Amino acid sequence: MTFPEKPDVLNDLTPLEERLISPRIPFMQVRELPSGGQLSIHGNVVNVPADVNTTVSVLPRPINESQTIPIKLKRRLGYKHHYQFQNVRPSKVLEAARYLVCNSEIFKNEGIEVMDNYETNPLNNVNEEAWSEFIANNTEETSDIVSNEVNIQSQENVATMQASNDSIDNDTDDEWCEPTERASGVMDTLLQEPDITQNGDKIISFAPGEGNRPLGIFIDKDSEFLSFPTIYCGKRQADNSERLVPVHYSTICKWELRSQDRRVAQSVPNIFYKLKKLQIRQIQGSASLSLRKCKTKGKTYTAGDLKSESSVNKLINLDEGFRVLRNLRGSPPYFERCKKDLFAMIRQLGKPTWFCSFSAAETRWIHLIKILGRLIDNKHYTDDEVKQMTWQKKSELIQKDPVTCARNFEHMVQLFIHNFIKSSCHPIGEVVDFFYRVEFQQRGSPHIHGLFWIKNAPEYGKDSDEDIANFVDSYVSCKADSNDLTDLVNLQRHKHSKTCKKRGNAVCRFNFPLPPMPRTMILEPLSETDLEENVADILKKALGQIHSLLDSIKADETMTFDQFLEKLNLSEHQYLKAIRLSLKHNTLLLKRSPAEIRINCYNPNLLRAWKANMDIQYVLDPYACAVYILSYITKGQRGMSKLLRKACEEAKEGNKNIVNKVRHIGNKFLNAVEISAQEAVYLVMQMPLRRSSREFQFINTSDPNERTFLLKSMDKIKELPDHSVDIESDNIIKRYQRRPKKLENLWKNENTDLLKDFQTYQDRYEIIKDVIKQNRRQYENHTEVLDQAVQDIESEENLVAPNTQYRDEQDREIGTKASELFGCFDPGKDKQHAQYDLINDIGLYPRTNDDEELVVKRLNDADYRKLVQSLNIEQKEFFLSCTELCQD
Repeated sequence: MTFPEKPDVLNDLTPLEERLISPRIPFMQVRELPSGGQLSIHGNVVNVPADVNTTVSVLPRPINESQTIPIKLKRRLGYKHHYQFQNVRPSKVLEAARYLVCNSEIFKNEGIEVMDNYETNPLNNVNEEAWSEFIANNTEETSDIVSNEVNIQSQENVATMQASNDSIDNDTDDEWCEPTERASGVMDTLLQEPDITQNGDKIISFAPGEGNRPLGIFIDKDSEFLSFPTIYCGKRQADNSERLVPVHYSTICKWELRSQDRRVAQSVPNIFYKLKKLQIRQIQGSASLSLRKCKTKGKTYTAGDLKSESSVNKLINLDEGFRVLRNLRGSPPYFERCKKDLFAMIRQLGKPTWFCSFSAAETRWIHLIKILGRLIDNKHYTDDEVKQMTWQKKSELIQKDPVTCARNFEHMVQLFIHNFIKSSCHPIGEVVDFFYRVEFQQRGSPHIHGLFWIKNAPEYGKDSDEDIANFVDSYVSCKADSNDLTDLVNLQRHKHSKTCKKRGNAVCRFNFPLPPMPRTMILEPLSETDLEENVADILKKALGQIHSLLDSIKADETMTFDQFLEKLNLSEHQYLKAIRLSLKHNTLLLKRSPAEIRINCYNPNLLRAWKANMDIQYVLDPYACAVYILSYITKGQRGMSKLLRKACEEAKEGNKNIVNKVRHIGNKFLNAVEISAQEAVYLVMQMPLRRSSREFQFINTSDPNERTFLLKSMDKIKELPDHSVDIESDNIIKRYQRRPKKLENLWKNENTDLLKDFQTYQDRYEIIKDVIKQNRRQYENHTEVLDQAVQDIESEENLVAPNTQYRDEQDREIGTKASELFGCFDPGKDKQHAQYDLINDIGLYPRTNDDEELVVKRLNDADYRKLVQSLNIEQKEFFLSCTELCQD
């Protein structure tokens, strides 16, 4: 596989200039994420034809190669407002279009023509002086508007800030409160060039895709090559019929992203396009499989029955709901299966010892910035140059090449776990088993949550509290005075923001500041019902004093724990009782001085090696472990599971057949999900989102008549004789059933060794059932505790890995914004170009057992088109709205 050679005329085209010469527009909502400006896609990709002939005919003939003209991109030419306004180089656009038409067969097939004679275009009569004068005047007028806006906005900002400051409580205005991240300069100002009729004849407006209906990505086979001419240069890739060895599209995608030629790796819209195409293909496969998943309900079917359409319709298809998406990596059903696998590990291996989390810190990783500098800027930066580089410059490099960033993170994780955590130095003990999952934060970067089982680790309830405390102290710290780690320890500090007191909480919902402790110890909750009324009131009052004093402690505080107690006028016993009153579950609290109350725990060796924010906690009991799993290991996008469940209910209420249910659920997911560029790279390159030291096998233990089975493909069924009952695809149970009926050499006597002289196996079971139950416990640990955690999860999720959750919540508060650079892909409010329907690509049609009524009096196509063409604008909008509702 190779890329076509890229000519000079296609180099350095801006995204807008590329759109002007592209016969297809892959509409997508590209968003900028907080804390660095990494890109994400919200919703699906919609493939819409564009009229390149109109574009190139309207462009004026350039006076010289460097001449630029202002261009407005609109959704409809009749609209007053535009969604992107930029200067483009007509010379570059026309040269690129001419090259593609002359050298590309697929561009010729689109009927695109580039005329060399521009005299018929009235805009071509505008001379260079007129254009230069217009651009200069336009710049001055815009500058004046900006200046006036800045003055007005600045005055408004000052007044707003004063009013806002007056309303802030004094107790939150301290050095531990982190100011809201806000870029310097004026915010929330819309800058739009003057459009007051003057100079209007010199600004060219385009509405690419206006009036065109979306085409299915798989139906329009050349859509990717027509959408990205700067990547494929108008050349289609070889079809599998032209290859000696067939190649899947997913394999081609992986090659293109890994290629030394970085044209795809640095084209974020093309990465999003590939992702959505792969996801549609997976849903398409799920729809096909859904038709083959059936239950017999005790009836026997032969191959001859299945060759009859009427018999096929009597089979009971399995309605899996949104679980039909479980093979779609990154979807809620995918992580639901991940949860079941992890719970199986806990039931069979017992609870893990540690749960850890590790964040990405791309701007701090010098080696990554140096790699990005070589690939993007073609410069070999030194370590000193990287250290002096601005945060904005680093963020720009990270945004431009998500492939390198994602692959670097995955490589670092593998080295970190296998070459360090599992090494002979045992930084957290000797690891015997592990499980981790890759999650993507609100800022778009990956992050891992992991569980580690340690050999001979002490267990709560079996070993003494003192043994557990000594074990934890040997691996976990919250010290602030580590000389060689001071810079990294600062990453572990918590600073309050408005996120901390969201939902009306009076105290930080991430539990900072943490209570100082004289030593590491395990505290059990103290219930008010176990105390006398006056004692409970005294402890509540003491707890309020503790919180007040903790909030008042400054960053440079040097008081000892004893001095802390003196200020509270409490004994150690009273202090610990008050802390226990605030606990809901058994809790391990680290030895902590008053100066360390805002430092999240860490392992010094892991922090030194990883060089980014981390979290490590001892798993005190199975309940805490289950809470962690449900909070982080298996969570998907917030609200996505609820959306899919609602889609399932809608599909059931609409009495849709299996294929249309899959289509409806798939549409809901693809049109609502938000995926960052680095997550898209993980999904397209099929990099693992989870890893573990164990493999998993699900065994269906339901009654045979209730088990779901997969029918063989119709091609294979047609090859079977009519009387054959071998209609099931092979599976693990069938393979088990094919074992030999009896052993060649019997080694036990059934009556004496198995029945032990009992009449039935039931009698034998009653005698040895205690032994059986004891053996079963080896594979069914903590079942009730895990179920209880599922019910309690919502109230506990902020207390597990609090620093990670805090940063994520902070970014969620900031929110996303539309990408200015890739505004030319934005469909705006045009629902037809923003929402994609899988019916165009799913390739399956209702079967005869559908409950849909047949349309008897149907218009022929010619009459239908004639009536549609006769509609006025308002009627047509209403008509299209109704057809969309009918499709849903």
